[in-house]
Amino acid sequence: MANSPQDDAAGKPTKKQDKRAADIKGKAQHELHAEFENLLQSILTKPHLWFDRSLQYLRNFVATVSRGIDRHKFTAVEGDEALTVTDEKESSTTITTKFISSLAAGKNLPDDVDPILSVLSRKTGFHDHLHHESMIQNQKQKVKLTHLTLLDGDNNQIHARLATHLADIGRQLVEGDIIKLELFTPLTYHVKEDSPLMPALFILQYSRVGHAPVPLQKSIQAMLCCEPTKQPPTEAPAYNILDPLKSGFRNGE
Repeated sequence: MANSPQDDAAGKPTKKQDKRAADIKGKAQHELHAEFENLLQSILTKPHLWFDRSLQYLRNFVATVSRGIDRHKFTAVEGDEALTVTDEKESSTTITTKFISSLAAGKNLPDDVDPILSVLSRKTGFHDHLHHESMIQNQKQKVKLTHLTLLDGDNNQIHARLATHLADIGRQLVEGDIIKLELFTPLTYHVKEDSPLMPALFILQYSRVGHAPVPLQKSIQAMLCCEPTKQPPTEAPAYNILDPLKSGFRNGE
């Protein structure tokens, strides 16, 4: 016995209804893509729009697919109208040599040269900080910090911390990024109270100048200790790397 129109209405949608729903969905997606493409074209013709606060999600996305750890997953597709040129900065930036060993040896650094180092690792997170205004009440504040491990041209490592105002932008740094240190303070720290001093950096201003694969792990040197009789100059007391918000670091900012 054939189904009645009432049975069809109460059951599954008809093919005609399915097609109509698919057409409506396809049209909505097409309009959405067209609107987004218009936004991107507007940014290309009016670059100042790129810095709009409402487009932070877009800047974060571009940073992820172009410089993130999984950037190799987002390659061009055949037929894309994409440029295939090599960024000269990405391939020819020279990493500074003898920088970390000079810090460990207590040698004076040239004032007219900004060291260029490679990012080996980056970690951003919140740390408890006892602010001087709340010490009486013993109230701790959560402060976002970005810590880096950097390499110089000799494959020597050094720990560094970005100033608090750079913590957010520092989150975009990934392994292999090459940065120029434009304003920084050399410091020292103890891993343990009875361990030797080791050099470190407190970075107040930097710029990303390129990207290149980091050396193989077996090529990377162990952390250097400061020479006992030639400790590097520091504008603040030695601090514990596990507690980088002690007075030494805070005064540096």
